[in-house]
Amino acid sequence: MSAKTATTIPAVTEVTALATTLVTPYAAAKEVNEALAAAGVDKVIPPQMMYNYTTARINKGKAPLIDAEVVDGKVFVKTEALAAWIVKYIAKNI
Repeated sequence: MSAKTATTIPAVTEVTALATTLVTPYAAAKEVNEALAAAGVDKVIPPQMMYNYTTARINKGKAPLIDAEVVDGKVFVKTEALAAWIVKYIAKNI
């Protein structure tokens, strides 16, 4: 990861501070979009993308692309894993 990437994603720090809190794929998309905007990346991730990376893959018997947990039949993204995914995603898109 470049120094530029590490210094231009302040929203990721907030996500990481949540430790292993669980959020819905919709809330995950919101966090990603805030981090993208903070990093100056002109891209918006639709909530459907987060759903496809997590819930849809779990429903197909596959591992989610972002670590997630099923609670009472609902899928939640682990914020610690989301923060790591955001860093990788931004690094690929800057």
